[in-house]
Amino acid sequence: MTTIDPSTIGEMLRESLAKGHNPRLTVTSNSMAPLFWANDQVILTAVQPEQLNPGDIITIINLDTGVPSLLTHRIWARQENGFITRGDHALVFDAPCPPEAILGRVIGRSHKGNLLVFQDGLGQWLDQHVAALARREQRWLTGSQEAPKGDEPVITHTKRSGTRFVHRLFFGWAICITFIVNLATRIKSGETKI
Repeated sequence: MTTIDPSTIGEMLRESLAKGHNPRLTVTSNSMAPLFWANDQVILTAVQPEQLNPGDIITIINLDTGVPSLLTHRIWARQENGFITRGDHALVFDAPCPPEAILGRVIGRSHKGNLLVFQDGLGQWLDQHVAALARREQRWLTGSQEAPKGDEPVITHTKRSGTRFVHRLFFGWAICITFIVNLATRIKSGETKI
């Protein structure tokens, strides 16, 4: 199997997006679970950094580790020099993301062949609900309303007991609502009958 450098993939994606295409990428981790699981596909659209807001999900070229990689995470905060991102399931914020690292905004995902669009209807509701759960979890675990500074763990101190339990509780709820939306989507498309 041939490995392609993520920077090359990034350039190919930029060209495709510039032509008005909506490329799909396969997710390789569960950092955005339950909204995206490993092997789901995310659908991208072109976007300018000034059009992005906290809550949007973006794909970037991550240069933080020294080895380029593609990363699809949610924007948590906007800063002068870029954005702070984090996976919904991860408990650590990513390093600040400069605007030039952004490849595109995620507008939907395909899970086991079922398409869910985040721009309206159930997909939009699910995306917003999972984002709100992640924000509440972060506030509960840290006791802070402030936006993160980047490269900062969600759990910055041990003020709260039962951190693991709380994280699992929030994650369990997110899995339940995602399952219900996925089932409703399959019923609506006629794939599953009641």
